[in-house]
Amino acid sequence: RRNILDATIPVGTALSEYEIAKEIGVSRTPVREALKRLGHEGLVRSVARRGTFVADLSMRDIVEIYQVRIQLEGLAARAAAERMESAEVDDLIAELDKSEKQVKQGRLESARDHDRRLHKSIIESTSNGRLTQILATLEDQVHRIRQRAMSHAPRVPASLAEHRAVLQAIKKRDGAAAEKAMRD
Repeated sequence: RRNILDATIPVGTALSEYEIAKEIGVSRTPVREALKRLGHEGLVRSVARRGTFVADLSMRDIVEIYQVRIQLEGLAARAAAERMESAEVDDLIAELDKSEKQVKQGRLESARDHDRRLHKSIIESTSNGRLTQILATLEDQVHRIRQRAMSHAPRVPASLAEHRAVLQAIKKRDGAAAEKAMRD
C-alpha cells in the first residue's frame, strides 16, 4: 500500500504474488489476501489470466471521489467551525504559514504534508465516527490524487490559499463560510 501510494511502484506495474512473497518472506496466501484487499480499495486491479497491476485512477474515478468528498468534507468543515479547539486552529494556521514559506523555497512536499494534516484534523474535530470512517475509506485514493495535484507547482499556492480561507472561517466560528470554503 505505502509503495503504491507514494508512487514507488508506478501505475500499471505488474505485481507478482510469488515475487512479493519471496521479498517479504511469507507464503503466497497472505500476499494473495493483501492484493484482494488492495483491489477492494481500488489500488490494484486483477485481470483474468494476466495478473494483478497497480491501478490508475480514471477521470471518472476522480470525479466520483470528489463528488462524495466535497459533500462530506463541507459538512466536516461546518462541524469543525463549531467544535474545533481554538488552539488547534491556531496550530494549523501556523503550520500553513510555515508551509507557504517552504513552498516559496521550492519545497512542495511541505504543502502535501500540510494538506493531509489539515483535512485529517478537520475531520477528526467533528467527533463524528461515521463521517470519519466514510472519509477514511476514500483517504488512500485522495492521497493519490493529492500527490498528482501537489506535484503541479502552479496548483500549490492556490491550494494553500484555499486552506487559509477554510481556517479563517473555522477560526471565526462561521460554519456556513467554512463549509463553502471547503467545497470551493
